[in-house]
Amino acid sequence: MANTIKESKGVASQKDILTRLRCPICHNLMRQNEIGVEIAFRHARKPGEPRRERIIKHTKNCKAA
Repeated sequence: MANTIKESKGVASQKDILTRLRCPICHNLMRQNEIGVEIAFRHARKPGEPRRERIIKHTKNCKAA
C-alpha cells in the first residue's frame, strides 16, 4: 500500500525511470524494472581477475530474447 501512496504523490515508479544502461543484445535503454543481473563463471581468466562476472541483461521487451 505504501507504493501506491508514493506513486500517487508524484514519485516515479521503477517502470517509468530509464537508466543510462543499454541492453547488450538489442542496444535499447533499459528501464529500472527491466534489468536483470546474471552471475556467470569465467572459464578463461588471467591470474588476479575475479572468477565470476556480472552480466546485465534485459528481462523484458528485448526483441532478441
